[in-house]
Amino acid sequence: MLAAKDSAGSGFGRKDPQCPELDHDPGIAVGGFLHESHFFAPRPTTYADLLHPAGFPPLTEGAAVLDAVRATSVPAAGALAVAEAAGVTVIPLAWTLANPAGPVQDEAFERIAA
Repeated sequence: MLAAKDSAGSGFGRKDPQCPELDHDPGIAVGGFLHESHFFAPRPTTYADLLHPAGFPPLTEGAAVLDAVRATSVPAAGALAVAEAAGVTVIPLAWTLANPAGPVQDEAFERIAA
């Protein structure tokens, strides 16, 4: 049985009898890498900037992502609230944010993406 329907009437968050090859409850993976890059900024964004952003959660992984995102005003917090209210299985991955600065250094991105 489907737990919820979106505005188009499609089911989500539970086994779908119309898709028998899906033998488990589907989930929605949640993760984020937020940054506002300015090419004219005097310095690049570093790995340290992603670890310790002012006013937002630092780099977070696994189950802690859900609590970290819930406490913010980012759009993912609203999406998370709707998904949880609908009974959708949410699978937390990783979350990070850096305050506006220059482009993210390659080394910083590669460390987060690894």
